[in-house]
Amino acid sequence: MEKLNVVIADTNDGLLNAIREKFENDNSISIIGLSKDGENVLKLLQENTVDVVITDLILPVIDGFTLIEQVMKSKKITDKPKFIILSGISNEKIINTAFSLGAAYFILKPFDIDSLLNRVKQVAGLDYYENNILLSSKNTSLIEFEGDNTVQTHVPRAKDMEMRITEIIHELGVPAHIKGYRYLIYSIILCVNDMEMLGAVTKIMYPEIAKKFSTTPSRVERAIRHSIELSWQQCSPSKLYKLFGYTVNTKKGKPTNSEYIALIADKVRLEYKDSEQKVM
Repeated sequence: MEKLNVVIADTNDGLLNAIREKFENDNSISIIGLSKDGENVLKLLQENTVDVVITDLILPVIDGFTLIEQVMKSKKITDKPKFIILSGISNEKIINTAFSLGAAYFILKPFDIDSLLNRVKQVAGLDYYENNILLSSKNTSLIEFEGDNTVQTHVPRAKDMEMRITEIIHELGVPAHIKGYRYLIYSIILCVNDMEMLGAVTKIMYPEIAKKFSTTPSRVERAIRHSIELSWQQCSPSKLYKLFGYTVNTKKGKPTNSEYIALIADKVRLEYKDSEQKVM
């Protein structure tokens, strides 16, 4: 199997070494370079064909945002890599900016390196086995690197849920850079927590999402509909059956916003119910 070429950029030596050690043990990954500044990453991309770039936002010389912009505009880099952003900053504007520039995934620090490895394979379109790391409540540890020290920290169930929803809509081919991507994730979270939301999509759900993202309910509805249209065009019937079984009727055509959201929300709720029963 042809290996994925990966470049990793971060100012933390401990984190770089930990990622390198994990990735070098995976036969599907080839590390093209490790870097502590964005300018060196740009040179690596100009000289090599790279599939995925993992980068922190805060880098010397060229920061993460500028790096993505320059790569996307560069005529020298014809095969554009997928970008996975690492950041310790949980800010909605920063996350939205990353996606609008073309980032494929945004991961908050601290994070689990096994999950990062799976995200690399996911954005590159490879099949992978995750061993329920996002679903099992037994897996409640992430790794935070400070120098050579490793600190264990608790992962809230809500974050696991958001990661699982994000994973599903990635598999369904929803582009990460469009506005409807974030709206769709939030709408599914709302429905997982309260399925009655589906009975009040126009009156409650869209206004709730609009309030959170400082927009209007009508724009939320249009953006989600556009996301679903793109997803339906790109996702094959075999992938839909793999994800949802025979609950999807592809002959019926594109589902409504409510049907699409309900489909994913039901799947996530069932997975959490199954994982909780296994742990008990």
